[in-house]
Parts: sequence; structure tokens; C-alpha cells
Amino acid sequence: PELNQMAANAAFDLVAGYGKLFELLTPSTKALILERFPGRDNPHWQKQIASEANKKSQEIARYLLPLGTPSNLQHTISELTLLRLYHQSRTMPAQPELKSIIEGMVNVVSQVDPSILDEISTPFEPSENSIVPDFASFSEEFDELIAGFPVKLDTDSQSLSHKLARAVRLTLSQSLKNLPDDEALDMLLDPNNNKLLAETTGDIVLDRLSQSLNQINISALVSLSHVANEQFHRHRIFNHTEQSLLPIPATDHDFIIPTILEKNQEALDLYVFILNNHHQTLRELQTYGVSQEDLQYLLTNATRIRKSI
Repeated sequence: PELNQMAANAAFDLVAGYGKLFELLTPSTKALILERFPGRDNPHWQKQIASEANKKSQEIARYLLPLGTPSNLQHTISELTLLRLYHQSRTMPAQPELKSIIEGMVNVVSQVDPSILDEISTPFEPSENSIVPDFASFSEEFDELIAGFPVKLDTDSQSLSHKLARAVRLTLSQSLKNLPDDEALDMLLDPNNNKLLAETTGDIVLDRLSQSLNQINISALVSLSHVANEQFHRHRIFNHTEQSLLPIPATDHDFIIPTILEKNQEALDLYVFILNNHHQTLRELQTYGVSQEDLQYLLTNATRIRKSI
């Protein structure tokens, strides 16, 4: 109960910080809009400018909200996708509420079309993966490759097999030293290790590790916030290879600071203060035995994601 309360307080503090940051940012976002559209600085545009400034402030302030913030979505999927999701929820790590939603969808469909229960075959059991993420060495190696840029075009002249192995390391948060190319490729391409290679329903397209196969085309290394990352997923504009687990940010470089905050020192100081305090709380929770998987819910939208597209 004490740990639950500690986690709840951390989430409440983020929501309170969201409100404070929104208030501090609104004058800055209004000034930014009028700087771009000086002709609208008159009573006729006053109401619309205020509305746009509020929306912009909300967009920036939500960087402080935790990933576990409840959302309501309307999402249409095919039966094949539902079968794949069901298999994934049975064989791969998934949050309890995700499993519950998938089971609920299957149950609702079965009431209309009972044959879906006959079509749900027994999924393959993925091989055991005992590799423990090495966030520190992975982040150091990734940041060296991306050289301080938010995006860097992948012009690596090395072989496609090296790029594929690098995608495996990215998924598992491993460095080249800890997971050499041969071992990484063996995990992905050997059917004895990756049993999804032998299945026929396409479950492999949902598997984080197997999605590394997407990266043997032209790719780029990208460093971005969780907010921007979810836009990539929502619009389905790129294939993705990203970490299956995110680390607790260790430094200010491990979270994104929106550029507009540079024009509002008070808002910037509040933003950094809230995030640093929050990350310290997460480290304390981890020390008390809370798993990395459970702590994902309390990471914020500002968390830097290192990925390949």
C-alpha cells in the first residue's frame, strides 16, 4: 500500500505540474502566434488567438503527463489483426489492461460470430529471452551514433547484416560489446530461437524483436519524445524499431525539452524541476522492488525514445 500511494502521489504531482505549466506557457504561446501572424493582433482575432494559444500550451504541458494517463479511443481493426493481438497477449509480455481489452473484443465478436473461437489457434510460444537491458551502455552508444542530432540519416556503409543486428540491439537495449552481430542475428533469424518465423497467421508483424527485419532498407536513427513517437504510430508513416522497455531518465538529456520553453525561463525551470524530482521518485520505487515494466506507466511523455525508422 505504501508503494501504491507513493506511485499515486507521483502521478498526482505530474498532473498538478501540467496545470501550472499550462498557465505559465499561455502568454508565451500567444506571443509566438502573434509573432508569426502580426496582422491578427486586433480585437477581431482576439478570441481565436486565445483559443489557439491555449491549445498550444496544452500540447506542450502534456509532456509532463505520465504514459499511464487514461485515454478513450475508437479503433477499427480486422479479424486477422484481432487474432494476432490475441496470440500476442497470450505469449508475449503485455500490460494486464491490454490483455483484458483484447479478451473483451474477442468475446464481443464471438457473440455475433461464434466461429472466431474456432479460428483462434494455439499460438507459438516464443523462446525464452534472458537478456537484461543494459540501458547505460546502450544509450551511450546510441547517442554517439546520432551525434547530438534529433535525427540522423543512416549512411552506415557496413553490411545489411550489421544494420539488422543493430536493430536487434536497439530493441533489447544492448550495446555492440554486450551483444555482437552474430549473436544478435542468431536470436532473430534462427527458427530455434525465433519460433514466430514458422507461424502462418502473421503474428510476427506484432513482435518487437521481429520488427527489426523492417530496418534492412533505408533507415535513420531518431531521438524524440513519447508525444512525437505516438504520432508516428498513429499515422503509420514509418516502420519502427524501438526499445521494448524504456529506462528511467538518468540525466536531462534523457527527456525532451520543447524549444518554446527556452523563451520562458520560469516555465523551463518548473518543467525541469518537476521531471528531475519525478525521476528520482521512480528510482526510489525501483529500489523498493517495483519492476521496470510497471514503472513504464509512470514515465512521462517527455521521455526521450531512441529508435530507428
